[in-house]
Amino acid sequence: MTIFMATSLGEYLHAAVGTFLHKALKDGTNDPESVFKEGLSALNGDGNERNLRVAFKRFKEAHERGHKGATAELGECYLRGRGCEIDIVKAAELGNEKAALKLVEKMEREGRESECVKYLWTASDAGELEATIRLARMY
Repeated sequence: MTIFMATSLGEYLHAAVGTFLHKALKDGTNDPESVFKEGLSALNGDGNERNLRVAFKRFKEAHERGHKGATAELGECYLRGRGCEIDIVKAAELGNEKAALKLVEKMEREGRESECVKYLWTASDAGELEATIRLARMY
């Protein structure tokens, strides 16, 4: 009897998940580009009132689904506190070069130069000349 219940429960869950995925794909809500565009609309107030919290949530959702533009916008949200608390570390880890340089400056003031290299590479890879020069001096 336990096996029958587990099988029935498994079949039920399988059907429920399938239905959910089918509906999500049909509605387009699973598409990272659509979610990203919703974030841009909320950020800019296109057609509605500007809502930074909604923009942040949409950028985060699209980022988690691999959207590069959303990743950049999410980094800006963390850097500037748009819809979230300011978090320079998260912004830098998302590849935001401005945040990476700010974090490097903070670490240097705190005497944590050895930890700066990761963030200098982040900024340099994003095209930040100052970071590239600092790396060249280190090596």
